Amino acid sequence: MSKTMQIIQYNARKAREGVMATFLLDPKVLQADIIAVQEPWANPMTETTHQPARQSHQLLYPKRKDHGGDDRARVCMLVSKRIDPGSWTQRVISKDYQWLKLRYQRGTEERTLYVHNIYNQPQSPTIDRLRSELAALHALRDWGRPLTTDHVVIGDMNAHHPA
Repeated sequence: MSKTMQIIQYNARKAREGVMATFLLDPKVLQADIIAVQEPWANPMTETTHQPARQSHQLLYPKRKDHGGDDRARVCMLVSKRIDPGSWTQRVISKDYQWLKLRYQRGTEERTLYVHNIYNQPQSPTIDRLRSELAALHALRDWGRPLTTDHVVIGDMNAHHPA
């Protein structure tokens, strides 16, 4: 893994043509290590989204069985194939929240980066779930070792909507 991790966040507004397709075909976007999307376009034929970047990125699109709900996911991530698939895992918390755990080396030190991707529908429990996950992950920390875990929270917070 390179010394710099590039993460891009984008709300596709559920649109494929002119939004998600154009975005995921941009060569500059495809240089990113992680692409976090909120409100991805929903394929009406199957439970997935538009994925024109198959050659360079692995799509992590939460299925209904992963989040236990009836509605389609409002988040997804694409992970660069330059990153060893054995170094990362994904967890789906809800249709609006997923995280990616990435293990990497910095010098001689093994580190962990969590990328939390959320879509915050106003008055939904997503922010409470984020707080709970952060607390649970913090509780798992090995207190005898130096802090080697970082968290990045990205997404559409819908801060412009009144609560």
